[in-house]
Amino acid sequence: MADTVLSGATATVDYAAAKADVRRAVEDFLQEVFADVPATEVAEAARYAALGGGHRWRALVAVAAGKIFRDDALQLVLPAACGVELAHAASLVLDDLPSMDDACVRRGKPCTHRAFPAWATIPSYQDLATGRVIHFFFAWALAATLLVWLVSSLLNGHIRRDLLPRGSDVRGLPGEIAEHLRFRFHHRRGYNIPQKFSYAFVLFILLPLMILTGLTMSPAMDTAFPFLLDIFGGRQTARTIHFAGMALIVLFFVVHILMVLAAGPLNELRSIVTGWYRTDPPAKPMPEPGE
Repeated sequence: MADTVLSGATATVDYAAAKADVRRAVEDFLQEVFADVPATEVAEAARYAALGGGHRWRALVAVAAGKIFRDDALQLVLPAACGVELAHAASLVLDDLPSMDDACVRRGKPCTHRAFPAWATIPSYQDLATGRVIHFFFAWALAATLLVWLVSSLLNGHIRRDLLPRGSDVRGLPGEIAEHLRFRFHHRRGYNIPQKFSYAFVLFILLPLMILTGLTMSPAMDTAFPFLLDIFGGRQTARTIHFAGMALIVLFFVVHILMVLAAGPLNELRSIVTGWYRTDPPAKPMPEPGE
């Protein structure tokens, strides 16, 4: 390809030099723009996409069109030319998504949407569509399991007998929490008071809330059950509640595992597998005066 192009009838322009000037001006302008943007995850992703290089053909065409009217068009047209390049960068981000071209590399670098390492994702590569399918599969498995447990526990009286806190549990809760903070654990046949409250909160409030907010984020479910949007105030609010619920479930899991280790893992795990649980020996009666 020739390095010069005609400009008018008599003059010629060094094409390679003009292209280099435009590319350098675009890169410098975008660097200044992003220097004033607060450092957030979204801003870093935008910076990564916009400053990913490329020929800057669109900016070059915009500047060339401006030079038809003025020789100093580069600085005048530069903001509009960079706007065209930003729009093109955004279209490339969309084009590379798994739901579109499912691209992995753009201009010799990982695509913008590949934000997490492969070892930390499910499945073991960046595939948002497949990850969503897996998420929904286990979400429905959780909902079905919770429903079966709820019906069976209502029928056999497990919820009423073992899980629902009573007035005496409310009164004894501060003392039980103090005992746990001192790592003094009592092995009884039934659930202790903190267990009742935490299990009841997770099973009857947190998990149903996770399921309902998850359904609210689905446009298809919103069409079938529009009242979900009214209950949670829109999909974005439901997404925030869903994320907060996820964090609380992770916290519950971590604390639960730590309590199992602190209370005696062999006894706790044996009771899960076999149903046999070693309880504390009954307290000896206090001797009567004079005995």
